Amino acid sequence: MKLSLCMIVKNEEKFIKMCLDNSLPLVDEAIIVDTGSTDNTREIIKSFDNKVRLIETKWENDFSKARNLSIENATGDWILVLDADEKLVATDKLRKYIEKCHYEGIRIPFYHVVNDGDILYTNVYAKIFRNKYRYSGRIHEQVRIEADKIVDVPEDIAKIYHFGYLKKVYESKNKLNRNLTLLKDEYNKDPNNPFILYNLGVTCFSEGNYEESLKYFFKCNEQLNYKYANQVTFYEFDILNRIPSILNRLKKYDDCIIFLEGVTGEINNIPDLYFNLGEAYEGKGDLEKAIEAYKKCIEIGENRDFVSVKGIGSFYPKFKIAKIYEKKGEIMKAASMYIEGVFDKNNILRKGINETREFLERNKLYEILIEFNSLIKNLL
Repeated sequence: MKLSLCMIVKNEEKFIKMCLDNSLPLVDEAIIVDTGSTDNTREIIKSFDNKVRLIETKWENDFSKARNLSIENATGDWILVLDADEKLVATDKLRKYIEKCHYEGIRIPFYHVVNDGDILYTNVYAKIFRNKYRYSGRIHEQVRIEADKIVDVPEDIAKIYHFGYLKKVYESKNKLNRNLTLLKDEYNKDPNNPFILYNLGVTCFSEGNYEESLKYFFKCNEQLNYKYANQVTFYEFDILNRIPSILNRLKKYDDCIIFLEGVTGEINNIPDLYFNLGEAYEGKGDLEKAIEAYKKCIEIGENRDFVSVKGIGSFYPKFKIAKIYEKKGEIMKAASMYIEGVFDKNNILRKGINETREFLERNKLYEILIEFNSLIKNLL
């Protein structure tokens, strides 16, 4: 089995070495297409051994064309596609897994590292596939492989961390303006394409244009015309999560509740939807219903099948419930929930430590604070 790493890059001097250092030991060759770097990217690529082949080409406003150029020059049986701002964490077990794989594509657990240390989990892309597939779409390009021909690799074998959504990185690459220009061009050609509508909504949201984003998301939702009980993955689900999230940002709590009641009647195993429902009820001042919704998040647990912020099914709703208990004057219940959130097994970054300390000090729970600090000291 021969595995080829295929990449397209432009001005990626900040991340390219990290990406190659982690991925090259696992592949037989790397085909990297540079679409016009003006920084030190090419020099860094050339510093690696002859396993790496650099192809320089002109950028033609078409991501699929550039990606397919890298694949067409690959000689491997399988293709691994990475972006420069992605870090592959894998062992030799990955190659053995691919060798025994009878599927056409392999999904790898994918984590977006975003601001404030949040980790957004998604597992929607076939990052490894047989060398007979090609990309389509000028922007947000996709490889089209039938869902039943794709398998998910276990996380203990491989996972990917993506750093491109960090605000400073995103803005420095001028991705918003570039994406919006390409997307509007595609929208003018095909105004009812749900995937284009979805990505326009995402881009407008990233710009802080929530009303415009909502317009595209609602139109996308109408075009999909699916039954919630049968809806599958990726943006079909993400739409259902983003719409109520934006409605809450705009303080349209009643609209959010109405939308979610229609969705959760069919889908009752996704914590993100109930988290949005809890925020809507909390915004309206209905604290009991908010607690009920947040408890439903915890009952469901972490979501591993769709796009989700890590902690939405565990420690984040616990912190939300703690704050509500404090508002209601139920201080000991609040203390218990704060501490439970900090020490939740999913809270690997131990978020909420300072917030919990401030709560304990504010409510003069000094004995509990001393014990809490001792536990934290032993843990860290």
